[in-house]
Amino acid sequence: MRYALQILILTLITVYAWRRAGQTEKRGALVMACLLLASPLYAALGAKPMRFEQMDMGYLVIDGLVLIAMTALALVSGKWWPLWFAGAQLIAFLSHFVRLLATSYAPFAYALMMRAPSWIQLAILALGTWFAVRDRRVTGATAF
Repeated sequence: MRYALQILILTLITVYAWRRAGQTEKRGALVMACLLLASPLYAALGAKPMRFEQMDMGYLVIDGLVLIAMTALALVSGKWWPLWFAGAQLIAFLSHFVRLLATSYAPFAYALMMRAPSWIQLAILALGTWFAVRDRRVTGATAF
């Protein structure tokens, strides 16, 4: 149910971004879609069900690749929100190393640290898109 809600929210943000916002917001929505679709695709390809008792290399790779994409977006954009977007992804990425280094780390805490940033990223993407649309309306600018 939570995953379906995330997909619905991302779909609404993506449609809004593609119709009204700039390239940065469109690219951010695309990266977020890749993140949300990669996990079930990885699971469908035969990954063990995520139990959070140990680090999963597949999810580490997914989070690492998405972190690279989000950081690249932040570096080429002149906007504030892609940096926050990448920062939230850094939390998800580092959660895997916390799990690896702290074997006594509670599985629930690992799951929360790994999954909660995606909700934060949706909020950041929505705010960034809204601000971009507002700025375009006010200034008529078509910022990157």
